[in-house]
Amino acid sequence: MKSSKPVPEKVKKVTARRKSPAKEVVVDEVFPELMIVGTNIAKNKSYYLAQKALIQRVAHGVYIPTDRMADGKAILIRHAIRLASLHFKNATGLCYSSAFTLEAIIPESGPPLVFVAGEYSYGLELGEGDIKLMLVQSLHPPYEMLKTNDEYEFYEDKICSDPIGEFVVKVPRPELLVLHNFERVKEWSEKKIASGHLKKFVAWIVDARYGGSIPAFSANFAELAIKCNRLEEHDHAVTALLAEGYPMSERYLRKIV
Repeated sequence: MKSSKPVPEKVKKVTARRKSPAKEVVVDEVFPELMIVGTNIAKNKSYYLAQKALIQRVAHGVYIPTDRMADGKAILIRHAIRLASLHFKNATGLCYSSAFTLEAIIPESGPPLVFVAGEYSYGLELGEGDIKLMLVQSLHPPYEMLKTNDEYEFYEDKICSDPIGEFVVKVPRPELLVLHNFERVKEWSEKKIASGHLKKFVAWIVDARYGGSIPAFSANFAELAIKCNRLEEHDHAVTALLAEGYPMSERYLRKIV
């Protein structure tokens, strides 16, 4: 006699298929005008985007969107100080006209070259083809590298910004920039602050750092010149400022010396 029990249905084992990971697809992504590996783009992403011809390498670890390459040189200039701080990690800080652009007066065109202070002279041409940026490390004498409590005596931190964001660099005290401006320079005329800005720059130093007191500025300016062994530059600066109608005095230097 056949059993009346129902025969259980076999349960089919359903194996879910594993979906392959979705490929990264760039759709209308807005790229920064400059991408620096380790700063605002990861190395693997820069490689992927470069393979897709969406960005183009202009220097080691530095990329520009392919559709912005025509403006490549101007883009490098806008980020010149950040690039200098990344490529000269052991430099003391900015110097000459480069530091001047971060102070009270910013020339519209910016510094023709970017200078940093270091232990030896060295020029670095960053970029490829027509898209190039010149960075220069200038040798500074030891007495300008004096340290107090492990900090450079004549350099101070300065917050600056570019299209990527804010960052900190060291710049010389503005009084030292005035002295540097009267250094006898043969190779790099770009170290000079434009004459039209000098009087205005000194007026800003006096107002911002000395409460408007020209005698206080003159005395400290003389002391700084002595410490840095730049007496000749001090005399030239005072003469030039007097010729521009700025009421400087050299009696402080003569009194101290």
